Amino acid sequence: MRILLLAAVAAYDPENRATYLPTRYDEKADDLAAHAQHLFDRAARAASTARCRAPVAGHKRSGFGSYLRILAHEAEDLLIRGRAPTPLLQHALLEKGVGSVGDGRPCAKKQLSSCVFHDAFVEAKSLPICPCANPNPVNCRGERHRALPYKDGEAKRAVEDWRRFAETYPFWASSALFSAVLRPQKRLRAAIADATTKLGDAPRPWVAAHLRRGDACRDGAYMGRTCSSGDDYARACCDAGRKYGFGTLIVATDSSSALAELTAALAERRCPFTVKATSDTSVDDKTRESARVEDLLESNVLDSAKEFAGVLVDVFLLASGDVYIGKFTSNLDRLAYALLVARKGVAAPYVSLDTAWSKDTPALFDAATHRPLQKLLNETLHKSQLRNITRKKLRVDECRAPRAVAGWSETGSRWWCPATTTSA
Repeated sequence: MRILLLAAVAAYDPENRATYLPTRYDEKADDLAAHAQHLFDRAARAASTARCRAPVAGHKRSGFGSYLRILAHEAEDLLIRGRAPTPLLQHALLEKGVGSVGDGRPCAKKQLSSCVFHDAFVEAKSLPICPCANPNPVNCRGERHRALPYKDGEAKRAVEDWRRFAETYPFWASSALFSAVLRPQKRLRAAIADATTKLGDAPRPWVAAHLRRGDACRDGAYMGRTCSSGDDYARACCDAGRKYGFGTLIVATDSSSALAELTAALAERRCPFTVKATSDTSVDDKTRESARVEDLLESNVLDSAKEFAGVLVDVFLLASGDVYIGKFTSNLDRLAYALLVARKGVAAPYVSLDTAWSKDTPALFDAATHRPLQKLLNETLHKSQLRNITRKKLRVDECRAPRAVAGWSETGSRWWCPATTTSA
């Protein structure tokens, strides 16, 4: 089955290629997208036969883009381990609620399910709460990760079929998962429709671009991220435009300087896109780049409800594009691109300015930054000294082997190694 499905999409391999620009921007992916959706729908229905349900929360110390991505994968993990993953809970920073994108009473209960998103597991909402759904670290050690077998044979097969598919095709599984679990409710749909209307006359194809700045420019190198210029993005956008036509460039960015760089570079490169910027740039760049966005939200420098609504609208507006330009080290980019593919059901073109797509958070290896850290790691007895330098598990043999093309490290970690001609 895997060989047949892979043959259907030929060179399309987002998990191992940072760029995919086929002849057409609407190249079909045959039955892969539909098959993934079918398998997830079966697994979601099986949740109603679980013994109990578990509310789903992402990581508290994460931005909204990463929170949504993690939330969906946490739900998948609970489902596979025999717990109905409902409801999805709001980010801890949304103390005042979700603002204008929320619907109904579930919002007051700090839920996202039936508030911002449709509940993909609504048939399981009457199940009892699982023991240790919110585990006590002493009394519930290991309980949350213990499998609770499904009693119903058909349900068990449905979840197992999904697990095997997701293990074999992480990208296609994530695409179907995000599409089902993060399906907008009425008020969020209205906000997305309003943002789309404001684009006005926007000829196709739509090239969707997310310009990342903030922490990527401040301390991103240690975390395997890069800070790219507007011209770097313009080059990728122009390559797509020359291949598919200079339609509309939809730009999501919270940096006015990045947007100015991009538009100037497009003009210099003579790429006649109709540029439509969507994000809020009312907060100055210096403030946004002064600290992690989570710290700015926690200290009320940024309005959490407004920021959350902005992220949601940006994600779904980007997902309405035909071609994607961004960086797959960004949780928001990996989420938006997967939603784009789920919406269109095609092997959609993309250019990632750093790594290939990954279910887990990837990191870009930079020899100038990380080679000294490797040397320090090799010489240091107490490796805990590195904990505040990089949050990734950097190993001394990371990206050392010469390679003709960029690819993942041989260690199995999520470090993306640039192409080299000689060993380091």
